[in-house]
Amino acid sequence: MRFVCRGLRDRDGAKWRGEDAAQRDGGEGRRMVSAYVMTQANCQSTTTVKDSVGLASYHMDSHFCQRVVEERDGKKTVRNEGGFGKGCPKPFPIAYRSIVPKREECQNLIVPGCLSASHVAYGSIRMEPVFMILGQSAGTAAALAIDEGTTVQDLNYSTLKATLEKNGQRLEWFKERSAEPAKQLSGLVTDDSAARTTGVWSSGTLSAVCGAAYLHDGNDGKSPSNVSIGVVCLDSRFHPLPVLPVQPDRLQSSRCRVPYAF
Repeated sequence: MRFVCRGLRDRDGAKWRGEDAAQRDGGEGRRMVSAYVMTQANCQSTTTVKDSVGLASYHMDSHFCQRVVEERDGKKTVRNEGGFGKGCPKPFPIAYRSIVPKREECQNLIVPGCLSASHVAYGSIRMEPVFMILGQSAGTAAALAIDEGTTVQDLNYSTLKATLEKNGQRLEWFKERSAEPAKQLSGLVTDDSAARTTGVWSSGTLSAVCGAAYLHDGNDGKSPSNVSIGVVCLDSRFHPLPVLPVQPDRLQSSRCRVPYAF
């Protein structure tokens, strides 16, 4: 298949050479229809599948199909037709059944790209990171089916799920994962659970910290926010050591003031 790009111009207005494009960027095309079709209900999390092979999160999106001229009250207006954009409330799981053909059609094929999805749902799923996720899950499922000598439809999902999770695949979405407390620290230790705060703070649990959580301002930084922690120390020789969570989107340093009295 060849796609012609003759006569196009670049940003500077210079005409491109009369060549055929090697390939074109197609956001959507023909898709498989399997035993399960991903729909808008999945994207909006009003329906959740139990055989997840990965998560998607991009908003439901369709580019304009054409522009039309509409006349109202004697005035002509150019309007875009066929486009929409609607966000998803949270990442949603994609069904294994949606990447596996119907049994009567094919028993040794897995389709992570042109999977079984409606026009609206595919507008969210069709992103490269999601295809990489589904490709990893599809390859794992294919290897397990070969090892077990079974069809892709008869592959035990519990086995697939356990293998994917063992390899680090995220199959379910939780707003905040439970953190494992950091190793026991020596000395006198206190945490944000005993702190007095001013400003707007939220609790985070995405990294191992002292205790089960830490405080952050949601990367807002617009209003003064302070945390005060009182510690009773009977020894006049002490060295305060603040512990910050290691996260790329969190504060990497903080200014601390240590007033003390005897």
